[in-house]
Amino acid sequence: MAIQVTMPKLSDTMEMGLISKWLKKEGDAIDAGEVIAEAESDKSTMELEAFDSGILRKILVPDGGKVAVGGVIAIIAAADEDISELLQQKPKNQTAKSTEPPPSQTEEKSKPSAVPVPAPEPAPRSSDFADDELLTTGSVRIKASPLARKMAQDEKLDLHKINGTGTGGRIIRRDILSYQEKSAGTESPAGQPGAEPQEIRLNTMRETITKRMVLSKTTIPHFYVTMEFDMDPLIEFRKMLNASQVALRVSYNDLLIKACALALKSQPAVNASFANNMIIRHRRIDIGVAVAVEDGLITPVVRNADGKSIGQINGEMREMAERAKERKLTPTEYTNATFTISNLGMYDVDSFTAIINPPEAAILAVGGIKTVPVVVDGQIKVGNRMKVTLACDHRAIDGATAALFLRELKKLIENPFTLVL
Repeated sequence: MAIQVTMPKLSDTMEMGLISKWLKKEGDAIDAGEVIAEAESDKSTMELEAFDSGILRKILVPDGGKVAVGGVIAIIAAADEDISELLQQKPKNQTAKSTEPPPSQTEEKSKPSAVPVPAPEPAPRSSDFADDELLTTGSVRIKASPLARKMAQDEKLDLHKINGTGTGGRIIRRDILSYQEKSAGTESPAGQPGAEPQEIRLNTMRETITKRMVLSKTTIPHFYVTMEFDMDPLIEFRKMLNASQVALRVSYNDLLIKACALALKSQPAVNASFANNMIIRHRRIDIGVAVAVEDGLITPVVRNADGKSIGQINGEMREMAERAKERKLTPTEYTNATFTISNLGMYDVDSFTAIINPPEAAILAVGGIKTVPVVVDGQIKVGNRMKVTLACDHRAIDGATAALFLRELKKLIENPFTLVL
């Protein structure tokens, strides 16, 4: 019996999926459980695994093509089975990369025959890469993201000539664009170097961020509360922790996660969501932390953060942040947070306001630690201060509640030994 391979829902916000690469070609025999393709959602790159055995008779969405969740991407059937009826059915929200009409596919939903599993870094195969994507030994793969490799292949660029700025020297999308911009530089009529403006098509992650942030900003009544913290105690506390254990390198984010978790436990009205005209108070405290990745951001979530030690939080965040930059997180690792922290302090930002990530009711925007003159007991001295701004959904949280949360957070930050009690 012919089986329709459909695009699975790889994240809670996913509406469209992109086929980054087929690992099988038409006519190949497929075993149940075998990985047949790589797909990109708005948050991660996953491998698609076939549920059924047979022959890959037809690929309906080619490399680089997009399809709605539940849309059919391929057909697996017996070698002599008639699949003409399936090929004639109307396609479901497919957009191919090329300008040619995409192959037709069915909008009829059936039991998904492909499920996402975390994608390990595959070993190089000669069929996966052009010759110029291998080092001269022919056995070592140049480190580049799937999107960067695809862009280089399309534009016939030599990856050996491009410097990677990603993790471990990995070539990512911005490196390709930077190389193209430098290569395209021309002389203007006035004799000055110049180049035409570049139009950049949104990828699936950027498209989702665009839709969700517009929805959040236009439908959620935001209000903002800002407070300044004395960071001198936390600075000394962090130095003490890192000096006590050679293997431990606690970040300010780790301490903020723990402090926010305890503050939410004290002020549970902030650990909330608004949905279906109801306020939902969460019993779990699951804190998401915004991490910048190529062309967007993702929020790894520390589950039950109030019950974890600073060392446990540090270990989880280090591991998840690294995989987030490689787009290797699973949906359970970046969805369903109850509160989010967005920290731009490392970019020397004084303060900012963040947009709430629905359905959460609050997000904390964290600025940098600044050395400034302060007045203590009527005397001017040098101190370290940090500003945070809490954005709240006014349907679920009132101003006084937000202020009480920040006051509790301030108490924890300025008395950091309470974080380990």
